Amino acid sequence: MSKRLPDEYFRQTVSKSSDVRAASPEGASSTPSGGRGRRPRGVSLWLVVASCVAAALVGVVGTRLMMQQGTETPSPTPTPPASSVLDLTPYDGAVVPVSASHAAGKCSQGGEDRADTLLDNRADTVWRCPGAGVGEMVSFTFRPGTELVGVRIINGDTTGQGYRAGRRILAVRWTFSDGSWAVQPLDVSHPGDQEVRFPPVATDDVLMTVLSTTEPGSPETTANAVAVSHVEFLGRS
Repeated sequence: MSKRLPDEYFRQTVSKSSDVRAASPEGASSTPSGGRGRRPRGVSLWLVVASCVAAALVGVVGTRLMMQQGTETPSPTPTPPASSVLDLTPYDGAVVPVSASHAAGKCSQGGEDRADTLLDNRADTVWRCPGAGVGEMVSFTFRPGTELVGVRIINGDTTGQGYRAGRRILAVRWTFSDGSWAVQPLDVSHPGDQEVRFPPVATDDVLMTVLSTTEPGSPETTANAVAVSHVEFLGRS
């Protein structure tokens, strides 16, 4: 039979003192009074040391991460090269007329499509659409890559006495094939050419869109319509 090892191999011996109770009778439990067992001191010490080391490592790593985040300098926003910055200054030099090859439109409330009359340079023809006219459009076609710098437009019906009787346009938008556009406010009391300039733009076509109009100047049914007498595009001389 194997010899039983003494208890001293499993727990430290507690030195006797005046407050140590007498040993329990043989066979009784060796647990001190109070019902709580004493853990081996060596095991507890190693657990405490390991916990302290782990906490210290976590603190050091966390502090380093916080310092790196706090001192990190954001990357500067790159400056685009000068060649890629758009010049939005309207052209103000000499100009010459640029002819569109075709004009087409369709009135949303019916009526005859006479958009081609905008290009015929005749004083007795007019493009006209019944109703308020907001949203009406005319498309002008050019030779591919045609450069434009401006537009002239004659607002309203100038063929007779209908200029003040009908609606007149307050603003139009000119949209180019690259998606850029220019808005032109119009003087409703001026039946002559009104011009707008913009930066040079190469385009295959131009879309004119009516943005706003006046009320009719007459109660006549025929006066409830929007009209443009002439359109001329401009290029650099």
